[in-house]
Amino acid sequence: MVWATKQARLNSHQKVICQLARRGSPGLKSTSTKSVQNLISTIFPPQCLRCNRLEYALCLDCRRSIGVQRGDQLAGVAAVFSAGDYSGWLRDAVLAYKSGRQSNVDGLASVLLQVLEVSQLSADYLVGIPSTKAKVESRGFDTIGNLCSALSRKTKIRHVRALKFAHRVTSQVGLTRDQRLQNLNQAFCATRAISGNVLLVDDVITTGATMSAAAQKLRIAGAKNIFAISLCRTQ
Repeated sequence: MVWATKQARLNSHQKVICQLARRGSPGLKSTSTKSVQNLISTIFPPQCLRCNRLEYALCLDCRRSIGVQRGDQLAGVAAVFSAGDYSGWLRDAVLAYKSGRQSNVDGLASVLLQVLEVSQLSADYLVGIPSTKAKVESRGFDTIGNLCSALSRKTKIRHVRALKFAHRVTSQVGLTRDQRLQNLNQAFCATRAISGNVLLVDDVITTGATMSAAAQKLRIAGAKNIFAISLCRTQ
């Protein structure tokens, strides 16, 4: 309880610094975004997502403890891997990130890096499942896009925004697999031609309908082999 209170205060202080920078506070108005991020990292050092150890977004011991799982075969996808079930510390870290704790992105990217190393997948491009415009506006940032960018920096695999929504879709929450497939029918479209092996990235895989729908469009756009990874799975 004490740690949770301290963590809440730290998150609050970080938000204040970011807000001052955006509003042009006299002391920060000439400071670049990168400099502000460096300032935050100095004052509030990274903390392991799992054990809370300081100075590591995800410490090596916790990273090695991740039980990477191979998922069921999905239409249009050569192989599917996830870091674990949608529960415990991993679920908490994902929910906190999607709720605005952007500092979790580096640790979550390290989780995906472990998935790649264990699965031994290799790809020419990283492509994230796109977020709807409404979600990006409500959260203030692109959760999957930012996660892919962080993973790209760690792996040197090029991140491309090769997919977008072709039309508005209903929320997937609570839908069955068949309902999800119907809801996502022609939901995506490719924004560019793409070749070689592609790694599709999402935060949570439920039925796999989203991955299959996205893979179909990437295949049409020219992708050779399509692999999928996620932080969690509920299958």
